[in-house]
Amino acid sequence: MHHLRRNGSGLLALLLSLLLPAAALADQQYFDVELILFRHAEATSQQAGERWPRTPDAPHHARYADLVSDGEPTADSYVRLGENALQLRGVAQRLERHGGYTVLLHTGWRQPGLGNAEAAAVRLPPGGAASGGGDEMPDTGSLAPRRPPPGLSGHVRIYRERFLHAEFDLRYLRGEQADGQAGRASLPLFEQLAPVVVMQDRRRMRSGELHHLDHPVIGALVRVTPVE
Repeated sequence: MHHLRRNGSGLLALLLSLLLPAAALADQQYFDVELILFRHAEATSQQAGERWPRTPDAPHHARYADLVSDGEPTADSYVRLGENALQLRGVAQRLERHGGYTVLLHTGWRQPGLGNAEAAAVRLPPGGAASGGGDEMPDTGSLAPRRPPPGLSGHVRIYRERFLHAEFDLRYLRGEQADGQAGRASLPLFEQLAPVVVMQDRRRMRSGELHHLDHPVIGALVRVTPVE
């Protein structure tokens, strides 16, 4: 009798071990990420005392996810949220009306809640990459080109360990630099456009809360909400 009980327990443990991976896959948690990036109107005077790197590296990460328009989010493709799905439109409008800020980007996407080793980065602006001539680094799929596009570029990465984390690595060409490069087929390298404003930050987050990342020139508002 005891022998049968032991065998029964072993069989139950085996069945559970086979079922758990499928259950874990079915219970994959997804998150909606909404992001507003903006520039301070008085940034030109404020940054006079700032010392940006004279030769900043291009923002890069080991893994990127494409933003797709529909389907199920995967480790390699996150689903872009439509304009009607963005919940912070009122916040973006108030920033614009304030007069002290200029909204550079308002976007959002749905992604799986992957850990630090698996989560990919989203290129900014979404779907865009720098373009240029022969001096550009080869596109290996993991490195961003060394030629900066006018305005804002970089990446944002959201991952989940015990807590949610946001990782920012952005570059910004100030207005006079970006205007001077507009329409050009090839752009100077990062080191030829000093100073390039650099924003690098990491933040532990609470889901559903609006987080503000401050910076003398550009700022970010980000909210990560679990999908029910």
